[in-house]
Amino acid sequence: MIIDDLLYNAQMSRYRLSKLSGVPQATISDICSGKASLEKYSAGTLYRIVKVLGVTVDSILDANDKAINSEHGKCGKTKAKK
Repeated sequence: MIIDDLLYNAQMSRYRLSKLSGVPQATISDICSGKASLEKYSAGTLYRIVKVLGVTVDSILDANDKAINSEHGKCGKTKAKK
């Protein structure tokens, strides 16, 4: 998932993203694991996540759509460094 890739590049854990963004860790885990789609969450939730990661909501949604279209719904997972 795109969030995991951004976390890896930022050398940030899901836990740290949760603390910095104020978004519950369970929500971030659901997004990263693909258990829940990005479109399910409010713009405010997505904004808090992308603000910490230094990207835009549009870029996350576009990248997510491309990943779904190119991989037929399968998103690769990359573990973030803690």
